[in-house]
Amino acid sequence: MTWEERRRAYAAQAARGGRPLTFDEEYERLAGRRSTSATPAPRGEAVSAAAKRTLADMQQWLDEQALNERIRQFTKELRRENDRLAFNLLHAKIGDQLRALQRASEDARTAGRFGSLALEAKAAVAAAARTGQHAEHKSATWAVDAPAPTIGTSGASTGSFEGYLAVFGSEDMIWANPTTNGDIIEPGAFTKTLAAAKGRKLAKGAPYLWPIFWEHDDKDPIGGFTDAAEDPYGLFVRGELDLDIEQGKRAYSGIKKGYCAGMSIGFFTIRATYDGQGRRHLKELSVFEGSLTSIPMHSDALVTSSN
Repeated sequence: MTWEERRRAYAAQAARGGRPLTFDEEYERLAGRRSTSATPAPRGEAVSAAAKRTLADMQQWLDEQALNERIRQFTKELRRENDRLAFNLLHAKIGDQLRALQRASEDARTAGRFGSLALEAKAAVAAAARTGQHAEHKSATWAVDAPAPTIGTSGASTGSFEGYLAVFGSEDMIWANPTTNGDIIEPGAFTKTLAAAKGRKLAKGAPYLWPIFWEHDDKDPIGGFTDAAEDPYGLFVRGELDLDIEQGKRAYSGIKKGYCAGMSIGFFTIRATYDGQGRRHLKELSVFEGSLTSIPMHSDALVTSSN
């Protein structure tokens, strides 16, 4: 008789009014550890083979019960851990959605002023990519020694500034563009792109020639260029930052305090030649955006004044 069968027999005996041994009493009786008033334990006698089998069955049942209890505890812990992970994932997802809503709200406030320019710039990049053209940017990621710009401080803050988006006739940072061994922008390189931008601005009644991005990020427009012209030194521009958005205010603060006074162009190369030293001479460019940056590719491409 297995222990499970014996357990059922004890239960039937209890139902008839007899007192069955408890599980512990039966286990100890069979193991010969102590006697009970109901069934005295044998003294000095070998435990029978049937008792040994019953004892083994009881031990197996005990082991199974302990294993089942460990499984139940593990299952509970696993459920708690799953609940915790699910909560953390939900919390992170809600946080991401809130940040996205905040960003969308901020972008919506500037869409009428700069959003269309950003879309045009992105469309220009996409169209050029389909024809094999590569968009380039004149910014770098190394520190350079640059002259301190002269920043105006008089009058109320309007977010307006002016300076050189590009400089003619001198090589930019060659270590930042090792494949071309440095670029030199030639005078007249912006003649056609300026005419096209001004014609587009006039035809659409738009207030800006090109958008201003933060560090060439087309998802982060912060203003627009109101005017631009070539002079003997380079491409001189006037711009306006949007002080109604946080990044516009940050960029303007960087200009006023002098730690983010660099400028950089996003452009397509239309025509260029190489000299004997491997330097690229850019003779015609198509500009689609300009950016404020802390480290310009050319150390003289700087904001010169602001208001």
